[in-house]
Amino acid sequence: MCSPAYGFINIESLRSNSKLGLTKSLKVLFNQQTGNTDKTIYSASTLNSYKTDWQEYILIGRLRYGESFDQKDTEDGNLHLRYTQTLKKSHYAEIYTQYQYNQFKALTSRRLLGLGYRHTSKYFNLGIGAFDENEVIKTGEDQVAVRGNFYLSSDFETKSGFEFAAILYVQPSFRYGDDTRTILNTGITQKINKTMSLIAEYSNVYDQRPPTKIKTYDSTLMFGVTFR
Repeated sequence: MCSPAYGFINIESLRSNSKLGLTKSLKVLFNQQTGNTDKTIYSASTLNSYKTDWQEYILIGRLRYGESFDQKDTEDGNLHLRYTQTLKKSHYAEIYTQYQYNQFKALTSRRLLGLGYRHTSKYFNLGIGAFDENEVIKTGEDQVAVRGNFYLSSDFETKSGFEFAAILYVQPSFRYGDDTRTILNTGITQKINKTMSLIAEYSNVYDQRPPTKIKTYDSTLMFGVTFR
């Protein structure tokens, strides 16, 4: 599943499907609305992992482009690299870095580096950590901050090939009491054959202190296919 700006990509679906060695996935989404609304969005993303008995490396990237009434109104992308070390069964330490931009949310670039602890169970995964971020903003002052990063996720798959995944992030600033971000990503997939699946995704982002003239929230609903 993909995430919008200010969030992390939901990697729980990738983790649940990954095996020892290399796992990779390419996804292409297309959304078109016509009539009173004339809008087109293209999205391409890749999810890759390399896993051993005690370690895991994850590399994820995404690009989006969209137009409304023949005028570009969507252009954003991100790249996420994560290393996970097993401490003992169901307990993990993580380090990660991320780069992203969003031309239409006044975000020239956002770079972050973070650490975290992750606990897994049969039905839920819990993450606790913090990251240092540096944002270059078009319409205001550049931002440097340290944020907490707390998340709760769930992922399951049936024998028929139906899969559901969801993750909620809460990221409060340690500098300002009124600067919290929340990110909700959910998605379902249904396998058609061994390599192709239908997919639907929903995401919602809330930013308590967005850049000037930028709304506090964004939501996205997309449909498409994924290849593995």
